[in-house]
Order: sequence, then structure tokens, then C-alpha cells
Amino acid sequence: MPRWLAGGACLALSCAAWGQFQVHGRFSASTPDVGWSLAGTAALTAPAADAEGAGWLRLTGNATGAQGNARHTGASFSAQNGVTLAFSYASWGGGAPGADGITVYLYDAAQNMAGALPGGGLGYCKGAGGYLALALDEYGNFSSPADNCSGGGGPGGAPQALVLRGPVAAGNPFIAHAAMPGNVDQPTAAARPVPRQVVMTLSPKAAGVGYTINVDVRDGSAGSFRRLLSNTDFPYAAPAALSVGVAGSTGAAKNVHEVRDLMVTGNAANPPVVNQIFTPPVIAPGATSTLELHFNSPGPRRAVLSAPFTQALPAGLVVATPSGLGGDCLGTVNAAPGGSTVSIEAGMNIRNGGCAVSVKVRAAAAGTYTSTAAVGSLQTDLGRNTEAGSASLVVKR
Repeated sequence: MPRWLAGGACLALSCAAWGQFQVHGRFSASTPDVGWSLAGTAALTAPAADAEGAGWLRLTGNATGAQGNARHTGASFSAQNGVTLAFSYASWGGGAPGADGITVYLYDAAQNMAGALPGGGLGYCKGAGGYLALALDEYGNFSSPADNCSGGGGPGGAPQALVLRGPVAAGNPFIAHAAMPGNVDQPTAAARPVPRQVVMTLSPKAAGVGYTINVDVRDGSAGSFRRLLSNTDFPYAAPAALSVGVAGSTGAAKNVHEVRDLMVTGNAANPPVVNQIFTPPVIAPGATSTLELHFNSPGPRRAVLSAPFTQALPAGLVVATPSGLGGDCLGTVNAAPGGSTVSIEAGMNIRNGGCAVSVKVRAAAAGTYTSTAAVGSLQTDLGRNTEAGSASLVVKR
């Protein structure tokens, strides 16, 4: 029968530590940094245009109708405790007016940004898995609902702006923009101008879903930062596993678009944990034992099941009659007497510190019965379990 479980106890069987995770795309050498994949017109400038060790990632050359991108595909990270993203860029040489711009974006690591639109979409809008884009928009169409980001709203064309858009699942909604002091690009420059450094921070909101965002910009690698966006509301939950990418696009107008020293610091992909225990661990045939499923959410906030969780009992082990279904997790649990599964509906809350679900089980035959929650079977808004959780019940005469 289904059961809504709620309580005040805090059961923590184990707590996996969240460590800092860092992705770094230096793009200074003649070969891509480990974990990075380049596509389209993206190329490294070393050793042809720049010395080895002093190169850039050139997303587009000084050509019309170009699109280049680079995605980090070697690992993923969680945004549970926030993310800091920093990079340097140079946009130059296309002749006034230059176009179109650069996006640095976070995306669902389980997807590949397929379908991202060039031109005013800046290689982000409509891309599968896109979560958040920071755009350096020269021509202005990234803020326009009438161009390649249609469906996501926006105030209309806004050239020379820093722009934020949100998840593809929500239609790539327009979030905010701010005019870039001194313009985004230097379209009449004959050589690479002094680069700019951009830093974006995502901080989990104290209440509600999503993050607040700050964006700071400075010229060169020294001097003072200027805050362009402050405490901007981003009301969208992050995918369980994120990665980072960068894209550049040109249309009928053009620019050279370059990025280097792209760094993202977040939390290691060490999501919530599921463990199991039988009490007592040894019983006689036909007797009952209580199976406890212990769930734990590392980090400062609760996890929420983003998909149903089902624990299949090993063959020969069934839910007892009565089931004794109980526990202190906040969610709907189903375990039919005589059945072989314990299932929890999506939306269950796993409080920080942990919670548990318990059910009585029995087996008619002697033997060892091992119940295992496979890696990845616990899916939450903070990620999936990266280790299996199992326990064994011995039934003997």
C-alpha cells in the first residue's frame, strides 16, 4: 500500500564529502586541454598565430557565417553549493559593425547541445541540454525574441551588451542584460586588443529554487572589476551533472572571437547516497526482518528525487504481511504485501543529514539474499548515487 512518510528524526548512515571541482581550459598550447572537444570553426592559435604556450581558442576567424564551439566532455560537476566561472576573451577585427558574439555556457552533461543555433543564437539557443548562457553580444540579437532565441522573450535588439539566458527546457528565457562599458568588441582593431576578464558567480538562493548571479568585468588581468549584474534572480534548478562550453558565431557581419583561461570551480559530482541494512541480519525461514533504505544528502540543502526510485528485492525475498511500512522521508512510498519492490515517487525530499524508509520482508527458503541499489538508481536534483548501496540477509534453519 502507498504510504506518505514524514517525521522529525535525522538518520545519517554515511555522508560523502563534497570537494571542490575545477575545469580549466587554458587553450594556450597547440593541442586541446584534456577533456575538451572542439567543433565547427574552433581552432587553437598556437603555434601558427601565437607562440606555443601563449595561444588562444579562436572560435571564429574574420569570416561571415562561421560558428565554432568547444565543450568540456571529460567530466561533470554539481552546482549544489554554487559555481564560479571565469574567462578572458578578445573580440576584434571584423570591421564596424562587428558580429555576432560569444557565449560561455553551462549545460546538462548528459546531453550534447545538438541543435544550438548560430548567428543571433550565439551557438547556445535551442541547444540540447543548455542550462545557462552568459553572452557577449555585439550585434544585439541575443536579447531579441524575434531572432534565433525566439520563444524565450527579451526586450528586443540590444547591441554591445552582456546578456544572460536560461534553460532550453524553459524556452531559453531572457534573464537580464547590461551595457558593456567601452563596447563588447573592437571591430576596427588590426591586432588582438587587450583582453577582458569576466567572472560570473552562481550562489544558491536562501529560499526557493535556483541561484542569484553576479557578473564582474575588468580590462586585462589586473585592475578593478566592474559589477555589471548584481544579485540577478535565476529561478531554475540545475541539472544533476553540469559541464561547460563556449561558442562563437558570425552572420552577415563578422569578428574574430577568442577565449582563453576558461575556469569553472564547482562541487565534485558526489551526489546523494543510498545505503541499506537488515535488522536482524539473520532470520529463520518464514520469519521477518526489517529492510531499511537510508538516503543521505551531502551539502547544505536537501535533495529532491527527480525520478522514481525502485528497490527490487532479490528473488525469493518479498514484502511481509503486514508490510510495516515506515520511516521519516518526506514522500510517497509503495510496498505491496507479497510484492518484490519498494518504490518511492518522484518529489521525495531527502533532508540534509538523511532520512530512511523501512519495510518488513520475509523469505521462505534458506539462503543469502542481497539487496542492491545500483549506481545511478537514485536520481535527484543534486545528482545520482555514484556508489552502490547493498546489504545481505541470511535465512537459515
